Amino acid sequence: MFIIRTNNNLSILPRWSPIIYSKKYFSNPPGQPTFDTEQFAKILKQSKGIFTEEQIDALLEATRFALHETLTSQSDKFTTKGEILKLKSELNEKIFNATLKADVHQRHQRDMLEKDFKALKNEIRAAEKIDFAAFEKRIVELDKLFLQQKGTFDEDLAHIRAQVQMVEARSVKFSVGLIGTMAALGVAVARLML
Repeated sequence: MFIIRTNNNLSILPRWSPIIYSKKYFSNPPGQPTFDTEQFAKILKQSKGIFTEEQIDALLEATRFALHETLTSQSDKFTTKGEILKLKSELNEKIFNATLKADVHQRHQRDMLEKDFKALKNEIRAAEKIDFAAFEKRIVELDKLFLQQKGTFDEDLAHIRAQVQMVEARSVKFSVGLIGTMAALGVAVARLML
């Protein structure tokens, strides 16, 4: 990944970017001399008559100017180590803040879910208590109703038993009376026949 400065803006380019491999980006970093000017002048002087002193000075000055322009234009396109470190620091800070916000949001969501779960649990327990109380009340009501019905049934049964005993007593009296009447009739008929 390469970082290039264009118009005071930083651009991050991937390694495969065609911009990186164009010739204008392959030069020495800003601030480093690209060649030794004394050696350059010495080589021109050794050319034996091809260049005059004025031409050598002019060539050297033109080369210095070209190098200065090149370094200046490169300094606009490339970033310094300090700028990269500053950008890295800003990115790390943004990542840290985003991570922190995500953690805080996640904790908040977890706390809200736990709070909602506890409230729901309490509502269910309250509903269970209400339902249980209603169920218990209904059982007590049914128990009372059963006892009332049992009492009524016992009274009806006692009444029926009393009536059955009365009917039995009448039947015994009727049978005894019938037997007595039949015996009297039998005696009366026997007297008449005699």
